[in-house]
Order: sequence, then structure tokens, then C-alpha cells
Amino acid sequence: MTSLLPAPLLAALLCLTTAATGSFMNCFIRIVADELHPFEIAFFRNFFGFLTILPFALWNGIGTFRARRPGRLVLAAFINLFSMLSFFSAVPLLPLNELTALSFTQPLFQTIGAVFLLGEIVRRWRLAGTIVGFVGVLIVMRPGTEAFTPASLLVLFGAATYAAVALIIKSVDDENPVTVVLYVSFLIGCFSLPVAATVWTWPSAQALLMMAAIGALGTIGWFAFAYAFKFADASALAPYDFTRLPFIAVPAYLFFGEVPDIWTWVGAAVIFGSSIMVTRAEVRRA
Repeated sequence: MTSLLPAPLLAALLCLTTAATGSFMNCFIRIVADELHPFEIAFFRNFFGFLTILPFALWNGIGTFRARRPGRLVLAAFINLFSMLSFFSAVPLLPLNELTALSFTQPLFQTIGAVFLLGEIVRRWRLAGTIVGFVGVLIVMRPGTEAFTPASLLVLFGAATYAAVALIIKSVDDENPVTVVLYVSFLIGCFSLPVAATVWTWPSAQALLMMAAIGALGTIGWFAFAYAFKFADASALAPYDFTRLPFIAVPAYLFFGEVPDIWTWVGAAVIFGSSIMVTRAEVRRA
């Protein structure tokens, strides 16, 4: 696969996979949240996610279960727990288009953190793409509207903590991505179980099936996310996260009747433009 596609383009496709699976996962979370508390959904997301990745780990051999930097994976899982609990709590409270727009602050945190924590050089097209993409987010959000609510603060906190997780995953890019996803899914499942126990109710068969889908989608997205860092820097990947907005628009309309307004589409066009600009510049450089 890597011999057929330039590394930056492959990284972009992996990030788009993460954006698509995450969008559909949020729709399923919204549906199952009518029955279960978000904390319990977070536990089952990682439980089923671990079961999804386990066969791949076994197929890759015993070496997959040996992490080179287990301490960093523990830290990534612990921080990601707070990000996941924040996002999952906000999903039932906000329209999915607004939630997605607010979560777009994560690449901004990620790009800034990549400079100060990883010492990455943010080239002009990366910086320009991130700034243009953030302008698109502002067009969608239109500061001063009802988008700024307590639930919105949960999304912003989740975005900041998820940016930290992204940088930690980048720092262990010599790990097998299957190992990363295996460890993180298992550890978040362990960390989230005591929290879920405080609000526990036994799920129905339909809810279990829905959460199995959530776990599978989340694991596919996490695997693509972890693998993308083998082909590009963290700050180069950041603008692609903006494509979650058009990905969420269709299922949000089909499942919940949420129709994004004209400003959402204008912002989405700006966001797409920023992602295309970064992709073309990185491919040209490669």
C-alpha cells in the first residue's frame, strides 16, 4: 500500500477514515444514550473495541502484546478517558453539527502542542491550513450564539485532552499501531469500569448490539488514527480532522432530522479547502 501512494496522501486517507467512523459512532451514541448513561457507553465502547482488535493482535503474534513504551500508553489511555467521558456526555445534549464544529478546536490545540512539546516545525502551508480551517469553524459556530453552553465547554475540554492524546501517540510512533489500540482500549475499559459502575443499568440486547457497533467503529478509527502518525507529523494531520463536519451532516439529517444552515456549509467549504491545500502541499513536497 505504501508503495502505491505517497506517504502524505496515505496519512490523509487514514485521517478521513477516522473522521467518517467517528461521525457514525456519534450518531449511534446519540441513539443508545436514550437508554444508558454516557459513562456506561464509554465502558462498552472500549470493551467491544478491545474485542475487535484482539483477533488482529493474536494474528500478528505474541510480540504485539509487548509495548516498547507502556508508560506512555498508560498515560494516553488515562487522558483519553477524560476526553471520551466529556465527549460522550455532550453528544446527547448538543446538535451533532454544533458538537462537531466545537470539537474542531482539537487540531488547533494539537498543532500548538506539536510545536512546544514535540519540537515539530510547522511549515507555512500547515500553519496556513490550520488557520484557514479554524476560520471555517468560526463561520460555523458564529460566536455569541447558543453554541456556547455548558455542554459546549465539555466538548472544548474533550478537544484539548484529545489533542494531548494525539501528541502522546505521535511520540510512540515506533510502536505497532495494533499494540497501541490494544493497550489503549484495554486500559480505558479498565479505567472507565469503576466510573460506569456508579450509574450502571443492564443494557437491552438492542443496546448491546448498538454498542458493539460503536466499539468496532471506534477501534477502526483509532487504528487509522494511530497508523497515520507513521506517515506524517501531528501538525500536518491536524487539518484533516475538519472533514468530520460534512461526514456528520448526512447521518445527522437521516437519523435526527438535523439540517445544517447555510453558514455550516460555507464553513465546511472553507474547511475542505484548508485540508486540500495541506494535502497538495505535502504530496508535492514528498
